[in-house]
Amino acid sequence: MWHRMLTRIFVLPALFLCCGVSSAQQPEPLIQGVTEAERKSIAKLGEDFRSKFDLPGVSLAMSYRGKLKLVACFGYADKEQKVTVEPKHQFRVASVSKPITSVTVLKLVEKKKLTLDDSVFGEDGHLRTLLKDNVEDPQQKEWVESITVRQLLQHTAGGWTNKKGELPMFAVPALGMKHPELIQWTLQNIPLKTKPGTAYAYSNFGYCLLGRIIEKVTEKSYEEAVKELVLVPAGAKATHIGGRTREMKLPDEVIYYSKFDPYGRNMDVARMDSHGGWVSTPTDLVRFVQHVDGFPRPRDILRKSTLKTMTQSPFGSYGLGWSVNKHDNWWHSGRFKGGTAIMVRANDGHCWAVLVNTRPDDDGYQAALDQFPWAVKRAVKQWGKHDLFRN
Repeated sequence: MWHRMLTRIFVLPALFLCCGVSSAQQPEPLIQGVTEAERKSIAKLGEDFRSKFDLPGVSLAMSYRGKLKLVACFGYADKEQKVTVEPKHQFRVASVSKPITSVTVLKLVEKKKLTLDDSVFGEDGHLRTLLKDNVEDPQQKEWVESITVRQLLQHTAGGWTNKKGELPMFAVPALGMKHPELIQWTLQNIPLKTKPGTAYAYSNFGYCLLGRIIEKVTEKSYEEAVKELVLVPAGAKATHIGGRTREMKLPDEVIYYSKFDPYGRNMDVARMDSHGGWVSTPTDLVRFVQHVDGFPRPRDILRKSTLKTMTQSPFGSYGLGWSVNKHDNWWHSGRFKGGTAIMVRANDGHCWAVLVNTRPDDDGYQAALDQFPWAVKRAVKQWGKHDLFRN
């Protein structure tokens, strides 16, 4: 998984090196917040990154101690129409949605609407009514009934992983099902592999369940609840649940490019809501992450004790919705057919997000996506007093 690879990369961020590209072949990058010399360095880093992996468009935002210091856009939001990427352009963020869901759950914990040790399917479980008689095997039923909210957040619920045959969200028989039907189908057809709480196993479906718990507790749609509790207080007003088809895209949403159909039937973005359905801008993601980064400014929307709980990991590399490491860096990455994303809270007060409207097959791409913003940060000698949030 990406977070395992990033645990190594964040220790000693490697220099970003790749081949150059002629400026005549590409649209002029949009880079704000740095000196002319730094702009040239960042422009080369961005165009080299695009060229090496044949990326249509790349968008980056970076803050430091609560101030937006840099936005940088490269390439095309729409290649066919020659629409260049601008800071306003929105991208699907895939699994970067998970920290958003996690922070919402933790906000509800602070409001005493639920606890991390609440049952999901047990006798008093939030989703008990969906269990019904869908699990016949006694041991399986015992395991399912023991799952807690904390375990869903940590990916330690015992199964429903992203491995072939265990992935409910994209299982062909379940395509088109609404959430309640999908959950009941999963309980009937995909057994847990291990006792909950004993092993880490990354699960999109686990975060789908968290979305339904949010809806149950708040009596609102997942999107409405998250916006009210987290996104609007953080100032992230350009972040919305996306649509599946090209015709359903948001007005400022980019076009996605893949050899597979990024608008296909199995990419039901609205159904993916709480594990991978958000569409956002890098600037909005930075607004969000800096409101849960533990630094003095801006004021966090979660308590310090909650942030500590959020970033503790029982198995070494994943807390509650965030990849973490011993250097106190927190992050999450995301990918789908047609796009990639990464959102980072670094230990020195920087926060950033990078969004791309394709997903290359190249084995080195995932590491390069992580390294790119580190290289950009190193290209800036000293931040000025400006704050692009105020522009």
